[in-house]
Amino acid sequence: GTARTNTVNVLQPGGSQRTDQFFEQTTGNTTLQPETALTWGIGGVFTPGFLPGFAASVDYFDIDLSGAIATITAQTITSLCIEQNRQDLCQFITFNGTPGAASPITSIKLVPFNFASVKVRGIDLEASYRFDLGGGKATLRALASHYIDNIIDNGIDVARDLAGQNAGGGDATPSWNYRLTANYEIDSWTFNLVGRGFSGGVYDNNFIECTTGCPASTPQARTINNNQIAGQWYVDASITKKVKLGGSKVDLFLYVRNLLNSDPVLVGNGPTGNNTPAYPMTNRSLYDVLGRVYRMGVRFEY
Repeated sequence: GTARTNTVNVLQPGGSQRTDQFFEQTTGNTTLQPETALTWGIGGVFTPGFLPGFAASVDYFDIDLSGAIATITAQTITSLCIEQNRQDLCQFITFNGTPGAASPITSIKLVPFNFASVKVRGIDLEASYRFDLGGGKATLRALASHYIDNIIDNGIDVARDLAGQNAGGGDATPSWNYRLTANYEIDSWTFNLVGRGFSGGVYDNNFIECTTGCPASTPQARTINNNQIAGQWYVDASITKKVKLGGSKVDLFLYVRNLLNSDPVLVGNGPTGNNTPAYPMTNRSLYDVLGRVYRMGVRFEY
């Protein structure tokens, strides 16, 4: 297992909130069972004879995973224990005093278990066109992925559809992801331009967006005044020069990531998110936080 110090937000009587720092311990579970999945897909490829060099494809995928292995977060355990008196989860919390909202939390144990199910459906689209241009070879390519559903149901907490969520960490799955590339090769030179991005989304599909007349906020349906997070678009570029050095082939390259130096979209993590002052307030697994980055290098083939 592993251990670290972490914080959780505790809802107290009267509606106020308290942040507790606690000792988080992650352990194993000898009762885990293998995951099983039913996966199927269907697709097609279009290569018209009247447009040589062009190809397009579309693929639909459907993944139904049962017994998925994962761990409930410390914040979820705390919320369900304190707000819903879930004793099956309270057992993983150690309080400094009588168990309950009035006592500070000193430690929480995270134990992996077999989730109820994970359901993922989506569509992948791709098109490419290769043609001669000015003595060289040009290639245009476009890819897009659309998540229809990405539903996680752990059988304990409320089911969550992650498709279209731009908040969170690595589990964020924007509804649309795009990638456009333009490549040109002539003599010993290669030029490449890439546009990549994703659509706007929400903090959580279970949130209710409202400003007046809001229903009571519950763990199953939190209320929020703005549930929207903008998408982002980035441009990358690279140049490669092929040379021969003795009996070896050498590539000299210059790569620029985030050519336009686009700033990340700010994301409010809230009191239960990772609000370390040194970190930018965004989804660091989704948005570019470094700005324009240059990389130069040499590749040898011998």
